[in-house]
Amino acid sequence: GQAIDIAVSELGKTLDKGKNSGTPHNYLCAFNVKWCSFDFSVIKKILLEDEELERYKVRKGDLLICEGGDVGRAAIWESDQDIYYQNALHRVRFKNEINQYFYLYVLQYYKSLGMIDDVSGGVTIKHFTQNSMKKLSFPLPPIKEQYRIVSAINQYNTILDDISANL
Repeated sequence: GQAIDIAVSELGKTLDKGKNSGTPHNYLCAFNVKWCSFDFSVIKKILLEDEELERYKVRKGDLLICEGGDVGRAAIWESDQDIYYQNALHRVRFKNEINQYFYLYVLQYYKSLGMIDDVSGGVTIKHFTQNSMKKLSFPLPPIKEQYRIVSAINQYNTILDDISANL
């Protein structure tokens, strides 16, 4: 099939204590991104110049994917709170007619099949680079179908959570 451009993916700010200047802002690193959620037990600050703020800002609805460590681990930012991100993360900003939760679940499925690790380079430390991402084919069902699938997965997740809670 033909590749369709459905999103813009960019890496975050490179941490360089010697070079970074500006004012301190909260930022997300790979540690903060869990599957489908965020861990805020440690929030670090990064120096950003005013002209960098727009470039490295995370917006509500952005999908953040770990580039290293547990490659491919991902979550969607659901808050209006200002936060920025560093270069261990990809920020994927979808164009309209795309349900980002659908792609979060596709990523989770690909990870469980080992597909993300297969395309991520490195023998000891794997990196899920832009090129690795391009090697994966993502399905593109009509938007209504994306919502239907997400809704079904959410229902199953709720049922599984209830079962786990009652074990």
